[in-house]
Amino acid sequence: MTAVTVSGGGWIGVRGEIVAREDGRYLVVSEVEPGSPAETAGLVVSDAISTVDGFGIHPTFPEFARWVQLHPPGSTVKITFSRGDGYLATEVVLGERPPASPR
Repeated sequence: MTAVTVSGGGWIGVRGEIVAREDGRYLVVSEVEPGSPAETAGLVVSDAISTVDGFGIHPTFPEFARWVQLHPPGSTVKITFSRGDGYLATEVVLGERPPASPR
């Protein structure tokens, strides 16, 4: 799993890894941050995201995160994903990344 922190731009609030399958690349969600746009849109751990706004998933998670960052907070993106045996779609309104909490 790769976590990427980017400043500015849009934020979905998922972490995961890119998995290549015979039918394409997927971002398999390993974490949905509480209160994130992803949680609001109904994404859960183990969802396998196949497209965002009709585009296939980037080869690496950092590239995916940078693509999301190019969209301003408040933008809406359509996400297609598989869950179990079916495919679903949802719209995610991108948020602004909350400040990191001190450790």
